[in-house]
Amino acid sequence: ERDSYWKMMQKYIGSDVTSMVTLPVLIFEPMTMLQKMAELMEYSYLLDQADECEDPYMRLVYACEYSIDSLVVYAICFEGEGI
Repeated sequence: ERDSYWKMMQKYIGSDVTSMVTLPVLIFEPMTMLQKMAELMEYSYLLDQADECEDPYMRLVYACEYSIDSLVVYAICFEGEGI
């Protein structure tokens, strides 16, 4: 039984066995969770600008721009697809 197992394994040496086995996507994910969270904070300066702004309409513009940018980054990083 051991010899038959070894013969079976020998034919897989050097071949791509990942196509034969179902693996979680996280193994092949190029970005870590820390990188994904950092991507979401990339546009936090817009909230700082909104806080410093006197005009309430420009404050709303900065807040909306942050929301839209964060939504796009979320769609790209966490969903794997763009909008």
